Amino acid sequence: MVIARPDVNLFHEVAKLPSEVVAIILGYLPNCMLPELLYFSPIKKIVASTILSNVHITEIFEKHEGSDVPGVGYSECDCNMFRITLENLKKGIDKWNIYPKTIKTEFTDSFEIGWDVFSKLLTKASSIYGFFVGTSNYPPEELFELLMDSNVKFESLHLMYFLTPVKLPPVATSVTLHQIKLDTYVIPGVKQLILRTKSINQERTNFTFSPDLEDLRIEAGSKMYVNLPPNLQELYISSTKTVNFRSEEMLKLKHLELQLPTIQSFEETGIRAPNLEKLVLSTCEELDCFDNLKQFQHLKHLKVSNTVERIFRT
Repeated sequence: MVIARPDVNLFHEVAKLPSEVVAIILGYLPNCMLPELLYFSPIKKIVASTILSNVHITEIFEKHEGSDVPGVGYSECDCNMFRITLENLKKGIDKWNIYPKTIKTEFTDSFEIGWDVFSKLLTKASSIYGFFVGTSNYPPEELFELLMDSNVKFESLHLMYFLTPVKLPPVATSVTLHQIKLDTYVIPGVKQLILRTKSINQERTNFTFSPDLEDLRIEAGSKMYVNLPPNLQELYISSTKTVNFRSEEMLKLKHLELQLPTIQSFEETGIRAPNLEKLVLSTCEELDCFDNLKQFQHLKHLKVSNTVERIFRT
């Protein structure tokens, strides 16, 4: 939406609409513009609710400004959540008595400093997105202990650069791990797990996962032994090294994507997924035998890219 600044006449007309319609309109506006609408008395309560219902709690942020350049306005704003400090969020809640429905939070220091405030916010939110980067002065065990004690459940939890192996408690349904090693990858209740370990230099990595897992994505730079859980519906594996799979017949697997430059035939994977509907083979540079793909009788989408050229010669 291209808007340079709030139009007084426009929003006086908007204020005449039913409150639920006003809320819908505000939901389409750039987040950076919303605080300026608090000066429109007839709709300021709805504006405050829109601001506080979907927040990104952060200590560092830039506020986008509207531009007078024709066709630009607030179009450069890419905020899909309202960025706010914990202190200002607390002030907003105290003033309007409105708690966030969706929260994205980051920086472990905020949790340590304002945990009493955070715990109340998190227990009242319906969707919580956590983003935590490991720091030397804040052991991950303390963070996870706080989360367990508060019974907080994250819709999505993203962890980066914890220096020591950690034991992740069952506090999220979707987990992304970037350069982190867990004591165990069997995490009850996790439906989606994304692992990125490309720069970790290890001789061999063994992965075993919870049977609750439905969506698994791994990007690795080491040899892997992967025990695939039986209830997977989506699987993405990318590795520059050898990957050994162990699995039973995977009846629920519908979407499979592999980037494995060392395999010469699909049969090497040992993956049996009779109900597979989508298969993507990318950067499988040595792959030249496709006979085993005949097993996929329900396949609707097949994409092969960056493989050896000779497979297309007959």
